[in-house]
Amino acid sequence: MTRVINGLGDRMLSALLRTAEAGACVPENGQSCGTVTCSGGYCASDGRWYQKYCKAKFNCYGSCLSTGVFDRYQRTQAVC
Repeated sequence: MTRVINGLGDRMLSALLRTAEAGACVPENGQSCGTVTCSGGYCASDGRWYQKYCKAKFNCYGSCLSTGVFDRYQRTQAVC
């Protein structure tokens, strides 16, 4: 009987909420939002600073945060 009542409650709640709002937020399953700067980089032999970028996803609050997965280095205008 408890299972039936819990299932009924879940179905009623899902009728009122959008799919994205129902259930707990799992940032690891979030939508990708491109890349963000990571801590790190290096000074190359050409005298330019190369900034480290990491892949990122939206967190539960809509902020785009690094997943910790390295993506690329990009040369900046800064001279070492």
